[in-house]
Amino acid sequence: MWYKSNGKDGDIVISSRIRLARNLKEFRFCGKMTADEANAIIEKTKNALDGRKFKFINLSNMDKTDKLLMLEQHLISRELAESRLPSGVFTDKDNEISVMVNEEDHIRMQCITGGYDLDGAYEKLNALDTSLEEKLDFAFDENYGYLTKCPTNTGTGMRASVMLHLPGLAITGNINNVIAAVNKLGIAVRGLYGEGSKSAACIYQVSNQVTLGITEEETLENLKNVVDMLIEKERQVTKALYDNNPLQFKDKVGRAYATLAGAYIMTNDEFMKLIPYVRMGVNMGIIDGVDSAAINSLIIELSPAHVSKLMGASNAAQRDEKRASKLREVLGKEEK
Repeated sequence: MWYKSNGKDGDIVISSRIRLARNLKEFRFCGKMTADEANAIIEKTKNALDGRKFKFINLSNMDKTDKLLMLEQHLISRELAESRLPSGVFTDKDNEISVMVNEEDHIRMQCITGGYDLDGAYEKLNALDTSLEEKLDFAFDENYGYLTKCPTNTGTGMRASVMLHLPGLAITGNINNVIAAVNKLGIAVRGLYGEGSKSAACIYQVSNQVTLGITEEETLENLKNVVDMLIEKERQVTKALYDNNPLQFKDKVGRAYATLAGAYIMTNDEFMKLIPYVRMGVNMGIIDGVDSAAINSLIIELSPAHVSKLMGASNAAQRDEKRASKLREVLGKEEK
């Protein structure tokens, strides 16, 4: 899984993602489609992917918890999870590439990698897009580019995004000013699960807003310029927090670590409030024995649906108990 690796600039960058929106020329957009048309698109996509090692997951009859688990892993979107049309997702064996069918658009393919690697994600997804375009007739206009249900995606149909951990900027109250500044550059800053979601654990998704009148390469370059600035700014702010009062900084990190490593009941809200301090402590060498990739895994795997499905918790109280047990195990305080 992408979140289990600690890639380039892993102290700040959790993941890089490229997403392409495509529609089939012979079908109406999803808002006007029938169930029969939706099923036909699934079949056409399956045939186009023939020969590639993708697993198809039918979402139409899947229960809510299973859908939320995939959403927490960022394999599908909230829109696809809530779709009333026949829908599904094709995933590769590493869950790095997924192809969502009948979300807002007929096809939304994405590649997500650990760390800062927009170019690598783009190269992999561009190869898949080229392969699919040889077999599927995408809706394309010579003047406007790829046609999408929402006009804001028309053009390249590409959303490039980087998931950043920005606790220094959030703790110091500078994050709102930063968001306002990058918005003026045509870059959006959203929460943990993208559009319409709030930040959790001081994690933000930074992505392009413009898709029309700009090339994919220009989009990547513009986004990387902003991300590079945010990485530098976050490191500066975190260092200043430490330099201004090392004892207070270590105390906040130590208290957060002690609570997470020693608790027997841990709610998701409390976990999300404390884990940024632990991640900062790991990256600054204050906490030994765990790396930032392990923290990334905890953020995903201790989300509600994961705890319910993979740890067998049937209610909120059991989730809080099992979440605490996993934290004691990973952070080294589990009783023998």
